[in-house]
Parts: sequence; C-alpha cells; structure tokens
Amino acid sequence: MSNTIRLLNADGTIEELDAIEASQFMYLDGEIDLAQLNANVITAGPLVIEFNGVADGRGFSLAKAVQGSLNYGGRLYAAGFVNPDQLSLAFQTGFHGVLVSDERWEDYGSESWQSALSPIVNLSYAGTQSPKLKSIFQMRHGAYS
Repeated sequence: MSNTIRLLNADGTIEELDAIEASQFMYLDGEIDLAQLNANVITAGPLVIEFNGVADGRGFSLAKAVQGSLNYGGRLYAAGFVNPDQLSLAFQTGFHGVLVSDERWEDYGSESWQSALSPIVNLSYAGTQSPKLKSIFQMRHGAYS
C-alpha cells in the first residue's frame, strides 16, 4: 500500500499528496479543549483538524471556533475518521478540503468518495460565489455573500 493521501477539495477536485507534503501541515486533535488552544499557536499556514472517531462531531465545532474566536484565516482541512457522507457538512463548516488516507479511501471505495464530491452535492450544500446561484445552505440561512 502506498503512502498517498488524497485531498478532496470543496470545488470537487481531488489532489494526491505524499506523506511528506501532508506532514507540513499543522495538526490539531479534534478533541482539544478550546480553552487550551492559544491563538499564538495557530499560524496562517494550512491547519488540519484530526477527527478521532466516526461519530465524533467535535471537529466541526472546533473548525467554526477556530475560524470565529481565533480569527484563523488560513486553509483548513479535516482528516482522520471522516466519511463520504460527512463531506458536505465539512464544507459547510468552513473546511477547504478533507484529507483521506489510502485506508479510508479503500474502506468506502472510490465511487463513494467521488459521488460525495459530485457537482450536485457541491451546488446544493457548499457555498457559491455566484450572484445568480445560491446553495440550499445559503438560502436556508440567509448567507448570500
């Protein structure tokens, strides 16, 4: 098995990274207490929030908090136990992409991952910058920018 890590982007593209490229990111445990997180620790470089279990949604809350109260403006990625059906939620909560290991990719199969990235999912749930097309999420929550 190779050490390829797939980066599934909110725009529906998939990039392949090697382990060395992925190790350049700053990783945060998704279970970290926000009170322990010092804004000075967070750099403007790519930040990865590690999900430790399939039923643990704390990483989504942490993503919103990091972007909000800590004013993080860099690229934000999810990794670990993220499933294909969680991709749209990841993009809604501000993740720019999801890092998927070979093992996770094979657990669900390429068709599941690619289907979760389909244009219909992205158009329906991920935010758009189009003045004419609004996502379902944007229409429901009045987010038009």
